[in-house]
Amino acid sequence: MKWALRFLTGIFCVGIAIGLIKTQLLPAANSLALAKMVKLGHYDYVDELITSENFPVEIERFKTSGLIRVHFESTVSTDEIFSYLLHNNLRPAIMEELLAYGAGYPNRQLEHPIFALGTVRKNSKNVSFVPALDSLDAQRGLYLTPLQGEWTERCYFLVVRK
Repeated sequence: MKWALRFLTGIFCVGIAIGLIKTQLLPAANSLALAKMVKLGHYDYVDELITSENFPVEIERFKTSGLIRVHFESTVSTDEIFSYLLHNNLRPAIMEELLAYGAGYPNRQLEHPIFALGTVRKNSKNVSFVPALDSLDAQRGLYLTPLQGEWTERCYFLVVRK
């Protein structure tokens, strides 16, 4: 289902509601280790820093229903995204939700990158990164992307209703 929402700052946003992830893809998902969740996605590439040690599973926040892809029709800042989410009773998806989405909808990332801004990790140089589903030469990947100040209209964001 598609709908257009007017963002408070005047930026238009188009979101696509997703609904339930197929439960057979993620049996007892809340108890899965990160490595198993990554394996279920059948990614061609996984960033070497995406490990259970660096990304412990957040069982208490993890949902596989109500996942929504949000797309802004112009370049937006990270602050504008978080403001939009706050005013629309949404929160950014976390790594586990991104993995569930990737397993349930593997071809979406071939169309455009999808980011989970709810999981942020810093590297040894104190640079913040967020997980992303993206593709390169039709190869599906699970990447860590620097948390940017601005995001282009090519980017989609996975979010969850609060």
